[in-house]
Amino acid sequence: NGISFRTDISDNARDVKLGQEERRNLYMMLKEAVNNAIKYSGCSNLVLSVNATRKTALYCLQDDGKGFEPGKIREGNGLKNMERRAKEIRYHLSIQSAPGNGTRIELTKN
Repeated sequence: NGISFRTDISDNARDVKLGQEERRNLYMMLKEAVNNAIKYSGCSNLVLSVNATRKTALYCLQDDGKGFEPGKIREGNGLKNMERRAKEIRYHLSIQSAPGNGTRIELTKN
């Protein structure tokens, strides 16, 4: 698709052990977010950054695509499933986007 994909994973994050349910839900949420970026954003660059310690974690997926107005989007099953999965593993899901400014999706565990 001509999209440059980069990962930025902190050294701290490499040592964090995740439980099976947490790992699976994070994988499924990030997979959905990547698929959405590829299908809808028209981006050229996609960056996944991970920063974690034993007590906190931040997973961020950011694209430089066309963005959207979160208040005007029709929620499909993808976003609903991401929200449900985040709650199941006690993460906070944040989606920041604006037309012409790309999209940033953050999953935060405190």
